[in-house]
Amino acid sequence: MSVRRGLLFLSREWVSRAVAEIERAKKHDEEVRRRTSEFTLRVAYFVDGIPDELRRLYGSDNLVIVIGLDEGRLKEFRVEGVGEDYDVGEVDYRIMSSYDTLKRIFSGEINVVQAYMNRLVKIDPFYKLYVNPRFTAKSLTTVSMLLDIIRRRIETIYL
Repeated sequence: MSVRRGLLFLSREWVSRAVAEIERAKKHDEEVRRRTSEFTLRVAYFVDGIPDELRRLYGSDNLVIVIGLDEGRLKEFRVEGVGEDYDVGEVDYRIMSSYDTLKRIFSGEINVVQAYMNRLVKIDPFYKLYVNPRFTAKSLTTVSMLLDIIRRRIETIYL
């Protein structure tokens, strides 16, 4: 039996470490700090089709990651197993994808823009993306930058 190294993708430990690495980057990198400071919003990211090991960890078939930012400062963060009727409260965006899609994005197999353009990631309300295209473009480039930080700093186990 081989020993796995790294953190299990989307486990509470992995998500906490990802947040910690982004916060560290904001503290030490002016570009990261500047780009993230432009965001004040609350987002719920729903993930379905999670592997058995994550189902056991969370006691559910689906996950939600809720992130609240105020001028780039993290005000709310949680990850939990949820049922289909779970109410996260009021959010600016609900983002939905499968575990496989999220794994492909985080591993670098596809980028955020490809996932968005190919509708592998669903965003509600979708119309907001067209109402403020500048915000959408900034969001996509900033998320890409943050994903790169996570990829470089966290040894990740994907199932």
